[in-house]
Amino acid sequence: MLRAIDGETMTSSTTMSNNYYGRNGFTQAAALGWDNPAIIPNGPFLPIYDNAVIANSVDTFADLGWCTIWGDDTNNPPDQTAMTAHNVSCVVAGAGIPITTANYNAAGFVGALAQDEPLTWGEISSPITSAVNSWQDSRFWWVNVTWTDIGGGPSNMMSNGGIPSGVNTWNDVLAYQFVTPSSRHRKIDLFSIDQYWFAGARDLDWGPMFMLGAGNVLDLCFGGTTSDQACRGTHYGNSIDIMRTYQPAGNGVGTAPISAYLETGNPFTHDPGDGSTYILAHELVWSMWGMIVHGARYFLWFDKSFTGPGQDVNNLTNNAYYKTVVSGQTMSIYNAVKSTTAVVNQLAPVINSPFAIGYCTVSPAGYVYPTPNNSFSNSIDLSTHWYNNKFYLFATTRASQTATNTSATFTINSNASASQATALNEAVMIASLSGTTLTVAQIVENTITTGMPIFGTNIPAGATISGQLTGTTGGIGTYTLSASGTAASTVCTGTKTISISGHQFTDVFPKASTAKVYRID
Repeated sequence: MLRAIDGETMTSSTTMSNNYYGRNGFTQAAALGWDNPAIIPNGPFLPIYDNAVIANSVDTFADLGWCTIWGDDTNNPPDQTAMTAHNVSCVVAGAGIPITTANYNAAGFVGALAQDEPLTWGEISSPITSAVNSWQDSRFWWVNVTWTDIGGGPSNMMSNGGIPSGVNTWNDVLAYQFVTPSSRHRKIDLFSIDQYWFAGARDLDWGPMFMLGAGNVLDLCFGGTTSDQACRGTHYGNSIDIMRTYQPAGNGVGTAPISAYLETGNPFTHDPGDGSTYILAHELVWSMWGMIVHGARYFLWFDKSFTGPGQDVNNLTNNAYYKTVVSGQTMSIYNAVKSTTAVVNQLAPVINSPFAIGYCTVSPAGYVYPTPNNSFSNSIDLSTHWYNNKFYLFATTRASQTATNTSATFTINSNASASQATALNEAVMIASLSGTTLTVAQIVENTITTGMPIFGTNIPAGATISGQLTGTTGGIGTYTLSASGTAASTVCTGTKTISISGHQFTDVFPKASTAKVYRID
């Protein structure tokens, strides 16, 4: 059975709409491609997007594959010429901002943030009830909530008063009809949460006070109390499941696209000065894929650090720390964002296609979309999409980071003709090519093998790895490619094919943070 992704509907047993934004009258977003299955809105919160303010800020967006400004820096509005040239959208930081002015009437401004982490009802309602309809009618409203709200109701707003009678849960908030100046009714259209499991668990202040231990955030959400239980990429996906319950539209499909923030450093206040509280590159990759497995449809990066060696308000644009490969890693934070975003963008038409329910199971079984699973077991999270008459499996682990070489067996339940599974992201790397020498500068995991097909910009079609010349086995180093060419530093992927026998195939996840996408052929 096929099931629509959040915000969409099945128009037949095998076809799905891709028109959430256009269908709801958000014509500015629709015109910028937000309904295009090949596009996944992706970008940072409150960034600088103007080369005259921060050098290379526009170029950084392009290099990272970002296409969305999630809340503008109101002191430095984004460069509208650059937005148009690069097809970048901006969601206005609407609270208290004069969004009726010419600065925000351009086509690239697709919606507004009514409020980030609202403390009172008025913080949400005031922008919606006051913005002129000529501006807001063609744009969406977005609200982001915080840690203390994820496991329960709108407690902050309720305790501070002013909330309407009968509004007791997030379901009530998202269903509430606000009255605009022209008496048209509007509601919250996009809903997200900022929760930073890795940095939050490690921060010397935040961790013990709010994240870890009995009665704190991890315990309230998932029944865990330890740093090991908190530092797992699957929680970013688990949060998507919680938020989906706040906006059900029947049969478990959310009424609107859902997502959550992901940190690039430490958004809190107490690092000992060595970056040991920061999220790591492999954890960032794990978290992004975890969100996709659970159904995230857009990505918001909290690209700011308020403590530690990379302290900055525009981390990836402005600070060399994030382009450094830290001890124990094989890729920088910058290139982890860049390479994973590149693969996600390539797979966008698949991610924006229907889920296939009941097509595949996995052992050891963790989460299988759409059934929530908050366990801390050494198991596999799995979802399946159906695109262009093929099935695609998205899988990652929910294990402790101490877990290695987890063997997973996938059982195909309904496709008797399936003969092989192709792991499309078996290796993800930053590499360059000169002649037949492929130089791998950074890599997510050490998984390059002889015979592996390699794909990337200006990499010759059909090229495979002939052998390794130097470096760490399967990792950073130089390799001989079967075809000659020239390619500047670029994101490359390597694939692996596994035979399916008796409707089953088995693969190994080398690390707890390993994520894989399989195409079933």
